[in-house]
Amino acid sequence: MAFIFMDESGDLGFDFSKKRTTKYFVVTFLFLNEKKPIEKIIKNIHRGLRKKYRIKTSGLHAHKEEPVTCSRFCRKLTEKDCRIMTIYLNKRKVYTKLQDEKQVLYNFLFWLRWNH
Repeated sequence: MAFIFMDESGDLGFDFSKKRTTKYFVVTFLFLNEKKPIEKIIKNIHRGLRKKYRIKTSGLHAHKEEPVTCSRFCRKLTEKDCRIMTIYLNKRKVYTKLQDEKQVLYNFLFWLRWNH
């Protein structure tokens, strides 16, 4: 069975006068044939964290982790049979019409990626 993990970073807001509006919207996919090796990597990295850095869940959250932890995860990931795909959107270059229809923009991003 194939597994796909997806993570989004940023938001689809376009009011750049607001401080919390991001300049970019990034979607990353991780494609695997088995999820067990990735679960094992996460478990081992989580186990190796000092107690004060552990979160209450068994997962990792990159925005809360030390850079060395993220690097360790990426290094271990390169040893596994997987594929990674990232969609990177500079929101300042989005047509005005699409800025008003966020759901259409979101679907359009995926359509573009899979058809090119």
